[in-house]
Amino acid sequence: AAPARHYRSEMNFQTTCGISTSGDQYLMMPGRETYPIVYVNHYDAGAFAAWCGKRLPTEAEWELAARGPVYIDYPWGDKKVPGANFGESASASVPVDSFLGGKSVNGLYHVSGNVWEWCADWYDRFYYVREPYFDNPQGPASGETKVLRSGSFGYEDFKARVTYRDHDHPTSYSQFVGFRCARSAGK
Repeated sequence: AAPARHYRSEMNFQTTCGISTSGDQYLMMPGRETYPIVYVNHYDAGAFAAWCGKRLPTEAEWELAARGPVYIDYPWGDKKVPGANFGESASASVPVDSFLGGKSVNGLYHVSGNVWEWCADWYDRFYYVREPYFDNPQGPASGETKVLRSGSFGYEDFKARVTYRDHDHPTSYSQFVGFRCARSAGK
């Protein structure tokens, strides 16, 4: 288990996260093994990714993993389908593999909905308008907020589209925000 330096008491709530600590280790509560980890800020997410030899995806990597090489609204196509965990009627996160019909063309579960996901990039509203097209953009060199993608339960449907961009301060955390790891180069 990773050292428990990034632990918050809110993580102990079984209905939203289900993580406790013992000494310097995290302990997952039984039954919560496939739920997203929430109550993590950008720095927490990055530290966990680095601990397991990975990293946070760039915003461009996240979007490509979510929609593949075609422009679609959701990972599965252009319309919301039953079982997608987003929208104002969704009330809590669900196991990441619970929506089989929502897998992306790249085989990722719950890329739209469930919880917002931190990306590595600083946020700039006009970054993709100002910058000329190039492969694998890395985002702005600095900023005040970090990119969030995916949408979340309890948020409007349109925010779960794979092209929707949101952002928050890197020290912010809530039950609506988690993360996804990406492989480090060469792994």
